[in-house]
Amino acid sequence: MNTELHTEFDRLIASVIEGEASDTEIERLIQLGEQSTELKQRLRTQLAMDSLLSQSFEHVQNTEDFVDKVIEKTHVSMEQKAFEQRVLSSVLSTENKDSGTDELSRRRLSWPKLPWIISGLSMAACLLLSISYMTKLHSPSSNELAQNTGEIQHNGVAVIANAVGLSNDSPYQTGNAVIPGELKISKGFLELEFYQGAQLKIAGPAHLDVIDEQRVRLISGKVMTDVPQVAIGFTIDTPNSEVVDLGTAIGVHVDENGDSQVHVFDGLVEARSSKGGSKLIEKGSAVSFASKDTTQWTSATAETNQFEEFSDIDSLTQSAVNNKHIKWNETKVQTLKDPSLIAYYDFEQDIEKTRKLRNIADSSRTTSSHDYDGAIVGAQWAKGPWPGKSALEFKHPADRVRIDIKEQFTDFTLAAWVKIDSLDRQFNSLLLTDGFDNGDIHWQLGNFNNKFGTVVLGTSSSENKGRNYNFSPFFSAADSGTWYHLATTMDQTNNKVSIFVNGLQVRELELVNPSDYWYIGEASLGNWNSLSIKSPLRNLNGSMAEFVIFSRALSEKEIASLALTTN
Repeated sequence: MNTELHTEFDRLIASVIEGEASDTEIERLIQLGEQSTELKQRLRTQLAMDSLLSQSFEHVQNTEDFVDKVIEKTHVSMEQKAFEQRVLSSVLSTENKDSGTDELSRRRLSWPKLPWIISGLSMAACLLLSISYMTKLHSPSSNELAQNTGEIQHNGVAVIANAVGLSNDSPYQTGNAVIPGELKISKGFLELEFYQGAQLKIAGPAHLDVIDEQRVRLISGKVMTDVPQVAIGFTIDTPNSEVVDLGTAIGVHVDENGDSQVHVFDGLVEARSSKGGSKLIEKGSAVSFASKDTTQWTSATAETNQFEEFSDIDSLTQSAVNNKHIKWNETKVQTLKDPSLIAYYDFEQDIEKTRKLRNIADSSRTTSSHDYDGAIVGAQWAKGPWPGKSALEFKHPADRVRIDIKEQFTDFTLAAWVKIDSLDRQFNSLLLTDGFDNGDIHWQLGNFNNKFGTVVLGTSSSENKGRNYNFSPFFSAADSGTWYHLATTMDQTNNKVSIFVNGLQVRELELVNPSDYWYIGEASLGNWNSLSIKSPLRNLNGSMAEFVIFSRALSEKEIASLALTTN
């Protein structure tokens, strides 16, 4: 099952959980489930355990929307409860055999909402039984067995080691994995490190097709390689040749007409034609390919000035880094002037008190600036999202920053720079209040199916009504080590909750349970002091480089400014 179908399947499940799925989307969900036993298993699990997104056993999210459409759609054709009971029995018996079933799963299935789950399962009944019948007709292949282990798969073949000077709408960022497929840049530079060891520099404008760990097709533009001994054989296809790098530093150029040339600055290259001819090109030589006929290939001397634009990478990179840090400092100055600012943790180390996280918000607008300073427990100082920026690294179950924010507010914005190394648990803390009492806020990253990360804002209103507002997917295992700017706003005036990733609004949700006030009080950054569950593991596995709290809902433009994505 390819990544695109997995992504679509998870999106549809999320849509159903939020009660937003149309009949067409529900039909598509079942259709996808019919395509593999893995997806059928995940659909069954989600139907039985949809309320895993609650904050604690005592504060369960209202999940009545989850199967409303399912019940509507199936009551007419499935009226016999005996049929539903058979499906439920199949689910429960399978759950009890699964070694991964935890206490939460067992408690969920024993709750009073069990009859409701039975009704919801009616939609999955035909799917479960029909696929069970089909699986009896054949033995699973080795590929199917591998899929059913639940092991996370990664389709990347390279990583972006540097991205500089790109257009503002470019999707490429340093640290991102590169999967096979088309790659285009209009300006700037990309530096790729392939998993087999080859390094490839790309100057915009350029158009490539990434084939695998050892092969790319250059459609137009200029590239340079550095291929160590371990990566010998790295191949660049051009319209008229196949350039096999035999441990070299070379430059390849394909113009708009498809004519190409290779310049060998070190080592040796073998150029092959699809018609069968080949030619060895040594250090200091160049060959132009205007045809697939090797007799028409012309030799020349390698010229470094043909690729002189690549000499700008280092200076552009340093300039971009410096500009980002300057821009962050300028944004910080403006942010400190905002009268709605409650707390600002810039994660810059206090040389005299290294275990204190300073709140740099102006004390004239808060109860006391120093009262809101954080106490660092366990977490260690580390590098931030760009050179010159520091951060705190959270790795162990004890790691956290203890804070105490005593103000109440009716609207709010939470914003943070966060690096995610992995999402090891169902819930991974950004900001968690001790316990989950009236008016409390829980801001976390969810991992509910070992596939994609979810931004989770959990709220408990002043009337003790709990609700989660979620967005997924935004993170996968392939994105490990990536820095994100995350923000969430609560706007009670306009009755909405908005979620932002890297300065862009990715989801807007209707506010279901408004509150007379929201309150943080004693809380932890990157962990949780639970008052209702004994020793829960919700510590962040990653780093944090900034955390800001406002008593109003910032606009998308203001969030983009904090994320440094505005010009």
